[in-house]
Amino acid sequence: MLHSKSSRINETKLVGDPVFAVRHADGKRIRGKITRVFEYSGLGTVETPTGVAGNIVGLSGFEDIDIGDTIAMSEAQHALPFTQIDPPTLEMQFCVNDGPLVGKEGKLVTSRQLRERLFRELKTNVSIYIEDTEKAGVFNVKARGAMQVAVLVETMRREGFELLVSRPTVIEKQGDEKPPRTMTLVPEWDYSKHYKWAMQIDLTSCTGCGTCTIACQSENNIPVVGKEQVDKGRVMHWIRVDHYFEGHPEDVNSIRTYHQPVPCQQCENAPCELVCPVGATTHSAEGLNDMVYNRCVGTRYCSNNCPYKVRRFNFFLFQDWTTPNFEPLRNPDVTVRSRGVMEKCTYCVQRINYAKFDAEREDRRVQDGEIVPACAGACPADAIVFGDLNDPNSRVSKLKARERTYGVLESLNTRPRTTYMAALRNPNPELS
Repeated sequence: MLHSKSSRINETKLVGDPVFAVRHADGKRIRGKITRVFEYSGLGTVETPTGVAGNIVGLSGFEDIDIGDTIAMSEAQHALPFTQIDPPTLEMQFCVNDGPLVGKEGKLVTSRQLRERLFRELKTNVSIYIEDTEKAGVFNVKARGAMQVAVLVETMRREGFELLVSRPTVIEKQGDEKPPRTMTLVPEWDYSKHYKWAMQIDLTSCTGCGTCTIACQSENNIPVVGKEQVDKGRVMHWIRVDHYFEGHPEDVNSIRTYHQPVPCQQCENAPCELVCPVGATTHSAEGLNDMVYNRCVGTRYCSNNCPYKVRRFNFFLFQDWTTPNFEPLRNPDVTVRSRGVMEKCTYCVQRINYAKFDAEREDRRVQDGEIVPACAGACPADAIVFGDLNDPNSRVSKLKARERTYGVLESLNTRPRTTYMAALRNPNPELS
């Protein structure tokens, strides 16, 4: 396989030998002849008529060859497997300098020169993408990271180019709304040997009553902070209900209301876990974003990095630890948090553990419907369903397979375990 016109060889004689370039895209074979061979010596190259088996050499003699093509000594040989290149994660725009001081720092300033140089980079750089734009003299450059683009800009500056570059922007999606799973630096977790907990919320059934919020507060010892703290944005509820409205404000009959409960999304690729300096928020083998309260030092980095804003911080000691009458009101299976600690929805992990202990004693797996979080158990509309995705017959697996299922902010590639079923409305006025 040829990479940047370099190939591993197993023949000693090369110059003048007839060879075939096998394209990895369509398998087409192009006959050619090797005219020059270069061996690497230190940081440079040395021309040689032969090559030694096991060395990496550079070849010339082909007019049109691409990265990933195979050079074969026989026309009957097949192309080697092509190694897939990870998609780019960063995008910038390169354009000509049209300012009044053009030409002061470089001599190569035209759009034609810039375009030729950028597309020439494609011949040697395997992970960069160049695209023309509708505007003349402007080109989109996509790469794997900021350092790769910075090296390209500095190299062109030293070659005498003078150009303008835009700010780098992160590529959030690759054509589809849901990015590919490979577009991440986080290693893939293997959930096949354990449970794979997930939650599905049907927005058609949800009435926005808020019963799930109250049930979660009672189950998980969530404190009441008072109106003043709520006005300052210090709400402690682990699950909130967002309300959305559509229609014209002056036409009462046109108003439509939509409700969306928002707990922790339990992301498989959680942004909160990467920024915690003390490892207080971790990823479990079952896909839960766990909180280790006695590790938390209150930096709130996790809350700032959470796109769903479902983490809650104890700005004060909201819990009353001194009044004996309050002790029977708390759930003894849930830790009571103190000042300076971050907290969030856990899928009622205490109920999950109880069900797992019972199943282990009986030498079986947890059955579907055996675990019911507080929010799901209290919902009068049965809009919240919880279960194991590794069980194809579970109710949550069947619901997630429906076309109405979607995840919030999927373009960020967080891969949330909490997903929703889009709300349905019947527009027939006779049935409304």
